[in-house]
Formats: sequence, C-alpha cells, structure tokens
Amino acid sequence: MPSSIAKDFFTEAENLKKKGYSLKAVKAYKKAIEADPFFLSAHYNLALLYYQLKQVDNAILHLKKVTELNPTDASAFNNLGVMYFSKNMFKESENCFEKALGIEVYYKEAKKGLEKVRLKLKGKINKNRRLNVGFVSIWFERGQSYVTKTLRDVVAQEHETFVFARTGGVYDRPMLQTDGIWDVPNLTTFGKYEISHEVLGKWIDNNKLDMVVFNEEYDWSLVKYVKEKSIKVVTYLDYYKDDWKPYMYLYDAVLCSTKRTYNLVKNFCNAYYVGWGIDTELFKPTNNSTEKYTFFHNAGWLGINYRKMTPAVILAFEAVSRYLPDATLFIHAQTALEKLPPEVLNIVNNTPRITYHVATVPAPGLYHKGHILVFPSKLEGLGLPLLEGMACGLPAVATDAPPMNEFVQNNYNGLLVKVAKRFLRGDGISFPEEIVDINDLAFKMHFLAKNPELINKMQQNARNCIDNYDTLSKKVNEVINDILRDKNRISYRKTSVKC
Repeated sequence: MPSSIAKDFFTEAENLKKKGYSLKAVKAYKKAIEADPFFLSAHYNLALLYYQLKQVDNAILHLKKVTELNPTDASAFNNLGVMYFSKNMFKESENCFEKALGIEVYYKEAKKGLEKVRLKLKGKINKNRRLNVGFVSIWFERGQSYVTKTLRDVVAQEHETFVFARTGGVYDRPMLQTDGIWDVPNLTTFGKYEISHEVLGKWIDNNKLDMVVFNEEYDWSLVKYVKEKSIKVVTYLDYYKDDWKPYMYLYDAVLCSTKRTYNLVKNFCNAYYVGWGIDTELFKPTNNSTEKYTFFHNAGWLGINYRKMTPAVILAFEAVSRYLPDATLFIHAQTALEKLPPEVLNIVNNTPRITYHVATVPAPGLYHKGHILVFPSKLEGLGLPLLEGMACGLPAVATDAPPMNEFVQNNYNGLLVKVAKRFLRGDGISFPEEIVDINDLAFKMHFLAKNPELINKMQQNARNCIDNYDTLSKKVNEVINDILRDKNRISYRKTSVKC
C-alpha cells in the first residue's frame, strides 16, 4: 500500500489534472513517487499525462517502471507499444504488443496494434533489408553518450540495434548507466574501457551483426579487427586528429554532424554530412509560471581547461549585473563549485544572483530555467547543449567559431561573440581552442538582456532552426542503405596499416 503522504500528493495531482493544470499535476505526481517509488498508479498516470503533453520519452520511462513493478499489467505493455509506435520504434512496439497479448489473449487494442506495427515492419523489410546494427560507446550522462543514443534511436526505426556499453569515467570515477533512458533493448555492458578483440568478436558473432558503429574509438587495431570480419564498419566523427588520417579508410562510412568536420575529412574517407537532430517533442519551450533566470549556462563537467568557459561566463555576468540590477544567472553543472578557479569561486559565493546548481538531470535538462543561453565554449565537436537549448526556445550568445556559428546566425537566433585568441591543444586535436573576448561577451549578454522584444523574436527563430529526429533519421538511414547497396561509394585503400 502506498504511504499516506504519497496518497495525498497523488490525490492532489489527480485534482490538478482535472482542472487542466497539467504541469502542476506532473510535479505532484513526481512528489508522490518520491514519497513512494513503488506507487504503481502514480507512475502509470504520470506516464499517460506525459504522453498527452507529447513528452513521449518521459512517458515511456514511467510505463517501463510500471512493467517492472507489475510484469502482468497487460494495459501497461499495450500503452508502451502505442508510445513506441508513435516514435517509429516498431520493433520495440511489436515486442510490447506481444507481451500484452501473452498476458491477456483477447486484448483487442493490443491485437490491432500488433497487426498495425507488423504491417509497418513488413513494409520496411520489403523496402530495405533489416540489418543488425551494433554501437560501441560509453554509456552515461555525457554528450558523447547522448550522441550514440540518438544515432541508435534513429537507426532503430529501420533496423535492429544492439549496444556495447563500455565503462567510461569523469575525474577518475568509473561511470556506466543502465537505468532510465539508458535502459535500451539488446544492451550489453562491459566493466572496462579497453575492449579486447575476443570480447568484441564474441558480441558481434552472438548478435549476428551486419554493421558496427563506433563513437570515438582510439584503438585502431579494434577497428581493423572488425573490418576483417567482413562486416560494415562506421564511425561518428565530430572532431579529428591528424594522425588518424592513415586509418580513416577502414570505415565504410564516416558520419559527420558538422560542416567543419565533413570538409576536413571528405577528401580521404567515405564522409557523409548528416547534420544533427534533436528530439523536439522532448526539448521544447515551456510556458510554466515559474519565474525564469535571465541567463542559463550549461557547465557540465566544466571540461579540459574549462572548455565550456564557465569562468568567463561568471566574470561577464559580474560586469553585466552592475548595469542590470534584476539580471540573474543559473549555472547547471555536474561537478562541484570548488572545481572553479578561486577568484571565480569567490564571485559566485558573494553574488546571490548567481545560482550554481550541481545535479545530473536527464533530458530535457534544465534549459527551462532561463531566457537566454550563454554558450561561449572554446572547443566543441558538435555542441549538443547548444542545439538542445535552442530547441527549447533559448536564443544563444555563443562563440563566433565553428561549429557554434554553423547553428547560431548572428542577430537572427542569437548573438555571436568575437574570438580574442586561438590556441592548439596539446592532445593533437586538429581544431583550435577559440577564446572569446570577455568584454564582447559581457556586451552581447547585456544587449540581449535589455531587449525583451528581441529575445521574444529570437526564441521562435532558435526553435525553428533545429532539425528534428525525423530529418536526422532519414539522412542516417539513407547512408546505411547506401552502404548496404555499395551505392556511389569511393574506395579508399591503404597498402599497409600499423595497429
């Protein structure tokens, strides 16, 4: 039985929902679940409400919890099937409808759903042979993992997918997640980062893989080993080192999310520019009544050499706040405040208008906390938080350097900050660190913050400039189908490769 506190929050949520206060109802359901994590009805009703709000990933997350707590709930499996179908994840949808019918044989809705999804699958199989596609990647709350998961999700719309989740780490802490959005079908976890040929080969053979997609693989002998197994080998590439050039021919396709990377490698490997897409049903503007901060900055893990330029954001805000007494700054970080330089740490501690919030928050994150996204990063492969924030309707103040200026159009969906210095990193990455002019950063932040009409205009422009999953799915699956047919491919060969 749920606790009395949980029941009270649940009743409050039900009443709020009836009155049409959906967002407040969501909060009340969450409080009920916090009070009692095993409260089935709270998970179930919250899932249905999320689905009504078109937050399908969150809906799936809570319905999966229902099926874990009660594996005999046919309606939960049926509704999961409906939700997966809405995301074009037909194989997952089929599995859920089958489970619902296994529990309740005469479940009409599940039977109709299964017939519908099998028609979809049949149509796709007739169009292109379904492949078994494997992904090798770290797997936790980090940009690289989100990129892999996005690729996995869009490929799963047409093919069977498998994930080999290696253990990554931050600040010498091993990290690997298998809960929430990271709990995907056909997931294999591995307790180390380094992978032996034998371990990877067994995974490939057991799952009868046709293709393996790597994300940031540094062991070229592993790539060569997979290639020699006569299956297709693909990589996602958003940054590059010059000493990789002799090995890039190993890949049947190189997926580039930015024009900068594509233009750099297109002449010596099978590069495809696919751009990027965001789940715009999940990352979207919110109209809640909560008062928002003026500026939002996603600091993440801060990055090597403060790659996200969080200290510069704080210094610029200190200057801006002298002229805008109502301005506020929200910093969302995944590491402690003490990791910042002492002089910046003192500013944060002595400025009540700066909130430094440390938390690992699943998608869609905390972008709804701010009006303006401050993103003066010195180096990005893709810059995923920039795209996510813009999808949420935040105009961006960002570095006037690629890839940021591929997405931010000055005076249209944000403002670009001029670069003061450029440095090459010591780790061999071909792209320089682009250090913004802090005075120009402060000027752009001040200019935008004092012009609410311009903010409103840029909000819609920011949202409209972001491609969705459907666009990315079409491009990526076209590449996969081209590889399958060996269509219009340039052959890059190397007589010998040292691994």
